[in-house]
Amino acid sequence: MLNSELELEKKNPIVYEVSKNRKNKKTDKDINDSVEVPIDEEEIFDYIRDIHDPEHPLSLEQLNVVSLENIRVKDSCVSVRFTPTIPHCSLATLIGLAIKTKLLRSLPLHFKIDVSITPGSHSSEKPINKQLADKERVAAALENKELQRSVDEYAFKYEFAYYNQNQTKKHSINQFPISHKLIKDDYGILMEALADPPTTTLQRLKGLTTGSLPTFIDASSNFGSYEIQEDNLISQLVRNNKSVVFAGDDTWLTLYPSGFKRSYPYPSFNIRDLDTVDRGVEEKLKSEIHRRDWDVFIGHFLGVDHAGHSYGPNHSEMSRKIKEMDEIVRYVADEMSNDTVLFVLGDHGMTITGDHGGDSRDEISSTFLIYNKKFKFQNSENTRLVNPSQIDFLPTACLWMGLPIPFSNLGAYLPLLHDAKYNHNFIKSNVDQVMSYFDGYLSIGSRHEFSKSKVRQLEDLFSDFKSKLKGVMSLNDFQTSQKLGFEILDHAKQMCQSVWAQFNLTPMGAGLSLIIIHTTAIMPLFLISGLDFQRVMEKECGNLNGVSPVVALVKYVPSFMGLTEYTLTILYYDNAEEKLKKEVPKVLHQEASSIYNYLKMQYAKAPSSNINTVKTVYGLGTALSAPIVALLVCVSLSSMLVLGDGLCPSIAVMLLSMVVISFVNTIDNPENSVRFSSIFLWWLAQNVFFYASGHSTTLNSIQWSAAFVGFDGELYGKDSYIIPFILVTWNTYVSRILFGLALPLLFLSSYTVSLFAPFLIKNGKEEEKKKRVN
Repeated sequence: MLNSELELEKKNPIVYEVSKNRKNKKTDKDINDSVEVPIDEEEIFDYIRDIHDPEHPLSLEQLNVVSLENIRVKDSCVSVRFTPTIPHCSLATLIGLAIKTKLLRSLPLHFKIDVSITPGSHSSEKPINKQLADKERVAAALENKELQRSVDEYAFKYEFAYYNQNQTKKHSINQFPISHKLIKDDYGILMEALADPPTTTLQRLKGLTTGSLPTFIDASSNFGSYEIQEDNLISQLVRNNKSVVFAGDDTWLTLYPSGFKRSYPYPSFNIRDLDTVDRGVEEKLKSEIHRRDWDVFIGHFLGVDHAGHSYGPNHSEMSRKIKEMDEIVRYVADEMSNDTVLFVLGDHGMTITGDHGGDSRDEISSTFLIYNKKFKFQNSENTRLVNPSQIDFLPTACLWMGLPIPFSNLGAYLPLLHDAKYNHNFIKSNVDQVMSYFDGYLSIGSRHEFSKSKVRQLEDLFSDFKSKLKGVMSLNDFQTSQKLGFEILDHAKQMCQSVWAQFNLTPMGAGLSLIIIHTTAIMPLFLISGLDFQRVMEKECGNLNGVSPVVALVKYVPSFMGLTEYTLTILYYDNAEEKLKKEVPKVLHQEASSIYNYLKMQYAKAPSSNINTVKTVYGLGTALSAPIVALLVCVSLSSMLVLGDGLCPSIAVMLLSMVVISFVNTIDNPENSVRFSSIFLWWLAQNVFFYASGHSTTLNSIQWSAAFVGFDGELYGKDSYIIPFILVTWNTYVSRILFGLALPLLFLSSYTVSLFAPFLIKNGKEEEKKKRVN
């Protein structure tokens, strides 16, 4: 959505008719990967036709920037000429780079690609062509993530449903041909809907059913969902005596526990299980489709999402799951009655690794397919139907079913019907609902969140809209009022996005500063209050009369260990020599006292000359550090399991870095103290290994597979999410955990090194001898 304050170079560009014909040459040779199929002009055009213009929500084909006539392919050489919309277009270089990088990433490496401006179509033709031929500039464009997002527009991600006969290599492409069949006669329409971040499942379900804009702070509730209290689609259906049947992801039942006539929930957390939920939903769908006691059936399949998390989009399992969805949609389309509308929605997209949760183009791109057997739809070249917002589904579905639009909706009705009168009435209802929401929101004291000029502009637009409604007589009047209505809806949504879904670094920095100041101020209070705590002796502790697992371990494990030791001793006793048989019973139950007596006797027998010598106690240098090292090794081995085999080396390197830092702190520190520089280096290392262990500060980098280490996940969702929560947290903060456990070694290592290798400590022993002599 373009900001209304920005000045476009061409505000109202001409939109050309787009050819619906895509390359269709799938033969036996195409299926056989061993047979090379020559690349022609049509294939090149299919690669670049859907690239979006940087200024407008339209493709380069819709603006006639690229056309089939301006493409030439000969002997592995590709020549593309593009025509900017205006002679002084300042974005011509960007458009050319987008075309060139798209082809470089799509074609074999041996192809030579030449992209240039159509002669005579731009005032700076030669300088721009020179820039497009610059290898360094093109290489930089290939690394530019923002540019690649604008190029990779069609990424149920929409590309899963879009039927592009030209692309056959990816496992996720062309596995959903039913979409091509359903939209063929305009009884269906396929759109790429853009979801509002964060693209976590719960927040997208909330957006689809309430029409509101979730924020990133809501993403935390994805781990512990709650019942939705605000006005929503399900509550409107129930309130208007409509029956809803649900099957699928059990998150729905958490959000709407009393909204369904019949529900068949399935646990959704086990991402390794690709089929249980889908098989269950398919079974319930086929049993419910011919029943007439419901008005809305919701089926939430999880196989495609789980395949993405487990294997990524370019995998044979993804191909299998999309084909299954194709068969199910085909079945529903054949069996549904003439008074039924089918909505096929993706709640979010996914990255190339199969993750989602953030705001990248791949993650917000989702499928939006609508089909019925009664009414023909307008084609997708209507500018309002190009990349609609995902929440536009809500007002469209509600108005078609004769339901009031939920109060907090910010979505806009999609003008899919050919009847202008119907579209006009629906848009009027949508505008009235949005303005009613704004009036209510501003009346409770939230007016200060929006600029006065924005609010005044919205109110003026609404006044003009109401005045236009009074004089609607012709088709042209209908279209004028519709345009004004959509302008109101777009303006209202932009106002909310600018306040609720944007980041302002200044107040964020101020908030972090306040947290640091408050924490610093509280710390002395905790230190002072520590004086009130008393040390408690073991005999003053609590008893073991409880029935908790901890009490059971403390009470019975030592006895079990003692019994095991006794049994092993008896077994050894039976096979020992006769002399040993006589001695063992004497010391069997008094090992400690026997050892002490033995040492005392040996010490008494020592020569008198040794009495004044310094006694050596072995193991004293590691007496304090050994337990920490043992604990660290155990936790490190477990951490390797939680991280997975690919990241095990990072744990080993992490431990090695701890040893090196401790050693460096010791050899140059004869006073056995911990310097600030060593502590800072320790802190810096733990942050470095946060990234070295395969993590980053984004939602989609969370390694959810850790939740299933040691468990198959069958019970997850039925009882508790505590175990997966602990495992995922452990995986994410493994560097913090290990460095935190090993922190005492930074101080204790000096004792060990000074005992075993005193020559390594700078001037340590010499200074100590001088002090003794003096």
